[in-house]
Amino acid sequence: MPPNVKFEIDDATLEWTFPLDYFDFIHARTLAGAIQDWPGLLKQCFAHCKPGGQLEISEGRPDFCCDDGSLTEDMSTFRWLTEFRRLSRPLGFDISPLLPDMLRDVGFEDVQLMQRVVPLGTWPKDPALKEIGRWFRVQFVEMALESYSLALFTRTGGWTNEEFQVLIAKVREELKSNKVHLYTHT
Repeated sequence: MPPNVKFEIDDATLEWTFPLDYFDFIHARTLAGAIQDWPGLLKQCFAHCKPGGQLEISEGRPDFCCDDGSLTEDMSTFRWLTEFRRLSRPLGFDISPLLPDMLRDVGFEDVQLMQRVVPLGTWPKDPALKEIGRWFRVQFVEMALESYSLALFTRTGGWTNEEFQVLIAKVREELKSNKVHLYTHT
């Protein structure tokens, strides 16, 4: 670790104890769904960033797109995605599109939104996207799909664990088949 780097664990949603104009660089990553008051957090970032300092927020988009009709309404993946959107929307999981205006509102300048396409699977023709899709599918199908959905579906959506597990098993099967051409943005 470089000598000028120090890590501290704290609750960013509470009043910050650092002096104003303290940081050259603030990095926030994958906080969507965990922050209820984004404007409040961004105000603290702005107040504690030195003049000329930078804030970088990295959020994956918890939503998927399909442009070629390979996702149809009769599929389990369609059912999962529809329910995920319905349940997660009120919780602010997809905060990325709203951040640029929020950042400007608290005083940040030169705000840029960078989005990259991330395919779910090896269906793209482009070799680089195919490789990214391979790794993302492993991560998503084996780890993220259930961990991001289980509590949401069972606690908020009223699903039983058995209903959820049956749906997720079918979604995994469809996504592993490479017949569904989903992608997201990061």
